[in-house]
Amino acid sequence: MDLDDKILEHVTEDDLPSEMKYFSAFIGLENVKKLMKIAGGTSQSIPQPTTFKYLALRRIIEKKNRRIDNLTKIKLCREFNIHEKSFDKIMKER
Repeated sequence: MDLDDKILEHVTEDDLPSEMKYFSAFIGLENVKKLMKIAGGTSQSIPQPTTFKYLALRRIIEKKNRRIDNLTKIKLCREFNIHEKSFDKIMKER
């Protein structure tokens, strides 16, 4: 057991800063301690799910593995909240 482990063994949720308490509520105190040990002192950015909407849409299109008709295109644009021009750009990148 190294020094970090010895210290973290005695850390309680009350000791955590508010943003870490937030994570502790979702993933548990032990996982927060693991996170602090692995990434402590670094500045990380956690992406929002919408960051991946174009990637997700591209994968949906690839799974269909056929031409997308206009009705399907409109439906997917609404579902992913994107403009049809953005959809067309994704189709060209395929």
